[in-house]
Amino acid sequence: MEYSADSIYMLDRELRYLSVNEELLRRLGLPREKVLGRKFEELHTAEETREFAAKAREVFETGRVVQQEHYHERLGRFFLRTISPVRDPKTGEVRAITVVGKDITPLKQAEEKLRKSEEEYRSLAENVADILLRIDLKGNCTYISKNVQEETGYTLEEVKKMNIKDILTPESYRTALNRIKMWQGGARSLPPYVVEVKLKDGRIVPFELKTSPIFENGELKGFQIVARNIAERAEATRALQQARAYAESIVETVHEPLLVLDAEMRVISANRAFYELFKVSPEETEKRSLYELGNRQWDIPELRRLLKDVVEKNASFQEYVVVHDFPLIGRRIMMLRARQMRTAAEGKPMILLAIEDVTERQMMETQLKRSIDIQTAIISLLSIPLKYSLEEILKRSLDVVLSISWLGFESRGAIFLFDEKQNALVLKAQRKLPEPLQRTCALVPVGKCLCGKAAATKKIIFADHVDENHETSYEGITPHGHYCVPILSDDKLMGVLNIYVKEGHRREETEEDFLKAIANALALIIARKNFEREQLEFIYRTNELSRGECYLHRSHRAAYNIAAQLMMLGVPGICFTREAPEKVMDAGIPKESIILISSVPLKGFETTDNLQEISMRISEFIKNNRESIVLLDGIEYLMSRFGFDMVYKFLQEKRFNFIDSDAVFLLPVDLAVFSERERALLASEIKIIG
Repeated sequence: MEYSADSIYMLDRELRYLSVNEELLRRLGLPREKVLGRKFEELHTAEETREFAAKAREVFETGRVVQQEHYHERLGRFFLRTISPVRDPKTGEVRAITVVGKDITPLKQAEEKLRKSEEEYRSLAENVADILLRIDLKGNCTYISKNVQEETGYTLEEVKKMNIKDILTPESYRTALNRIKMWQGGARSLPPYVVEVKLKDGRIVPFELKTSPIFENGELKGFQIVARNIAERAEATRALQQARAYAESIVETVHEPLLVLDAEMRVISANRAFYELFKVSPEETEKRSLYELGNRQWDIPELRRLLKDVVEKNASFQEYVVVHDFPLIGRRIMMLRARQMRTAAEGKPMILLAIEDVTERQMMETQLKRSIDIQTAIISLLSIPLKYSLEEILKRSLDVVLSISWLGFESRGAIFLFDEKQNALVLKAQRKLPEPLQRTCALVPVGKCLCGKAAATKKIIFADHVDENHETSYEGITPHGHYCVPILSDDKLMGVLNIYVKEGHRREETEEDFLKAIANALALIIARKNFEREQLEFIYRTNELSRGECYLHRSHRAAYNIAAQLMMLGVPGICFTREAPEKVMDAGIPKESIILISSVPLKGFETTDNLQEISMRISEFIKNNRESIVLLDGIEYLMSRFGFDMVYKFLQEKRFNFIDSDAVFLLPVDLAVFSERERALLASEIKIIG
């Protein structure tokens, strides 16, 4: 992309530059940092932006490739833009466009030169006038047409008194006498010939003469001559030859192979690029049918139909793609374009067929798409919220891997985690894994079957069919293959990623690189989740907390710190408080987790002072969020409003909700505000810590 002679760049739906290559930067005359992130309209005129935006909108709406020809005012050159869609691998939605701008100035200039030449030569042909005259056998003029003065400068009276010797150069006069002798010798038909005529102003110009004998009673008496001033034609011929040589030199320098075909699809000519690309000679190409060239690579029914329409309907076509194993050059991707041409004289249709080898460009576009897909997949994987459980993250990761269409994967796979104590792999996530395998592969010893061997060797194990290494089997197993990729962190085994492929699938380096990248990302996620689990266990242990328990904490600050630390590590949490919101957030409690215990509404926060509503909110929260943390700071306030007995009953009922959901209920209180009886009752139901 960076070293392409074409400009290549990518834009999003707002036509903002996402990536550019060096050629585009050269054409814009700007450094990369002045282009990336800016919109198309900021770097181009309003008219150009309007035309380009319409084409881009067509690609976003239809998902089809569109081409646009435009003229670059500053560079003074013509370019052909090819605008291609870039799709979201999950939804198929067109998320961006890739633009390839090709300089077509030489071709446009050649076309313009040829057009102007045709107009000039047509004008010359339409204005040529002929002189009609008669001479006797001695060369004296017996008749002359009126336009003689216009063509020669002599008047009719002057010419009638002249002999051809007087107006021809000596050499031309001898040629004329020789022709007269040939007629006298019995010749019946002679081709036209050219003589040099001396005009009245002294100039000498060529005339083409067509002569025919005049007989009287069978006796040759003289000649009738049609004389055509060919000075302009000769000049036009020289100009045409020069223009043709110029056009041919341009065509020869065009990098695209070109063929000129007649109406029967025979090759009239080909340029040097054609011979060099296909490694053939003119003898193997010219005057032969297009469909017989090489190993009949162009003998395609659809191409035959398109070329027939070019001849019969004066149609044209663009971007017809042929993928073929060509003789001598191997498998290539060719893009064909064709339009009709006509000769000025005969009006016979001819076809200009342009052939572009887009193999490298297609490979580059494919590699670019694959690179984007891989990056998108890894970003999607790393963007999975860490608040989810590790099993849920692994399931979502598996969906990301199996969603990329160009990979030769089946929509089946599994992720195992390594259990060091059992020295085995434990199935944690799967998609469309047959039920027999879900049971037998729930625990796979290291070294057993393909996954176990990948774990033991810490290397990718590939199989294109069910072979002897596929130790785990079941009745009705269908043919398939596998990529079994170890998940490693600093060479430490974390698990194995198992992806199904079709039987006979070819092992590809691109797929392996992608799976390695996914395995590395999974290793980071697993390590992070393991670290979080260890941190959580440390917090629970050091604060003497157990899941499914309710606690009265003597320190408000410590209770807030415990809740904030757990929420920071991904534990779902909710905080009911009488404190000022800013103070609660400063302690580390997220704003969205705060519910104020107040009868006065506060903008931006949910408030309640209804004990029944608080009870319902807590029940709903821990039902939807297992192993969560609930902080209720304001128990003294609630007791002052509803009485100790009602609040105590509320706490008795909540206790069993927390046991069922493995959640922790934390109530910071000042025990001094309670009577001895109340403290005893609270201690009988809820543990006191801190």
